[in-house]
Amino acid sequence: RFHPSHWLLQLSRTQWNYIVSLTADAIVAMGMLTWSVATMDRPGLLLPVGAVAVLGYTLTEYSWHRFLFHWRKASPALTEGHAYHHRSPRAPLALPFFNAIPHVLVVWSLGRWMVGPSLGAFFCGMWFAGYASYGILHHLMHAGRSQSRIVTILRRNHEVHHQQPMRNFGVTSPLWDHVFGTYSP
Repeated sequence: RFHPSHWLLQLSRTQWNYIVSLTADAIVAMGMLTWSVATMDRPGLLLPVGAVAVLGYTLTEYSWHRFLFHWRKASPALTEGHAYHHRSPRAPLALPFFNAIPHVLVVWSLGRWMVGPSLGAFFCGMWFAGYASYGILHHLMHAGRSQSRIVTILRRNHEVHHQQPMRNFGVTSPLWDHVFGTYSP
């Protein structure tokens, strides 16, 4: 019997989806940043717009992880996929590659509405740089052999999450775990 979450879960577990997802997120980030540089009209606003984008992305990452992947009433396509990750942390698992399409449309529309097309593209590019860094860092935490200090620190935080699933939801940053009291050393 057909169930919509079944095919999404199957797709999410494929090696090719994992690679295409990581690649698509990086391409979106680079494309939006390149577009913003080519059309930049207010360079003095890059720092504040970039900071808001990165803070917005990290808050979204924290919220999705906490409230969509660990909330009992969330879609089984999300909770089952994430439970699979907790059972098999080294297995390739990523949201379907086409997730980037609605995500980029929403984020770019938000950025464009807030600061116009050029800075909106920068906002979206920085947001997707965070999203791409999530995929890369998460991969390095579970499958990589990186000895980088930042990866080591983030890996330790993330290992706590795998031992205590209701703690340390931030993967790219523990900031929001500190803010919302879900951080454990």
